[in-house]
Amino acid sequence: MHSHGRVLVFGLLALALCACGKKAAGTLLAAPNPSQAQSGYRAPPQVFAVRAQPGGEIEIDGVAAPDARVGGETPDRKRYGATAAKSGRFTLEMPASAAPQLIAVSEETGRRDLQADGWLFVPPDAPERAVVLRAGASTRPLQAGLVGTIDFDANGAAAISGVTAPGVEADVSIDGGTPVRAIADARGVWEAHLGVDKHIAPASHQVRVVSRSQSFDRSFDFSVGASGPLFNPVREPDGWRVAWKTPDGAVQTTFVFVGAQRS
Repeated sequence: MHSHGRVLVFGLLALALCACGKKAAGTLLAAPNPSQAQSGYRAPPQVFAVRAQPGGEIEIDGVAAPDARVGGETPDRKRYGATAAKSGRFTLEMPASAAPQLIAVSEETGRRDLQADGWLFVPPDAPERAVVLRAGASTRPLQAGLVGTIDFDANGAAAISGVTAPGVEADVSIDGGTPVRAIADARGVWEAHLGVDKHIAPASHQVRVVSRSQSFDRSFDFSVGASGPLFNPVREPDGWRVAWKTPDGAVQTTFVFVGAQRS
């Protein structure tokens, strides 16, 4: 890959989180993703699933341009590659890791590099629950239950996303308030944005999601955590709380539900 592809990796937090700082309250609503600007006439590569192998290695499945060279890169400059098939499908193999991984996926065709829409966060104890962290938008779960992720920041903006059947509606409410309705896309992923009219204070709040015969109802702590120089993932009883530091010093947090910690 060319050098500008590497720059994307090291600048990913500044790009992905600048929309959630002190000057942009509520910006989890929607903001252009930098990869969309790059894409022009061509769609960026997409990741559909992550799965673990018996030895602990992970495989990343997705689609890119036919015959494109696909790469996965971590912030410490470790890079792994694969070649997409004529159909565009690819499987990117990466080694086992005992720590959470943050991976930038991109493709190269000719002299042009194109970054995927967002960056993969891979929990070491549940790689199949990997999610796509996206700039200025809610985190996108790949394979999850009704509720997969919750994003929130100190400005009181929040976004909740999950997976159900394509086209199915999900009603999302906080503390018994008026539900926000979301509709699952063609892959079954839905997202709802909260805290628009009344910001969500850092505290424990009751989150309720109802979709057909499924429901999710639990108390959740919206307190923003402390971040490290890059990002700070912390394992909690039912998932990973990932705190991110923005360029102006503010912090955004993404919670990824993966279930009880595995032995």
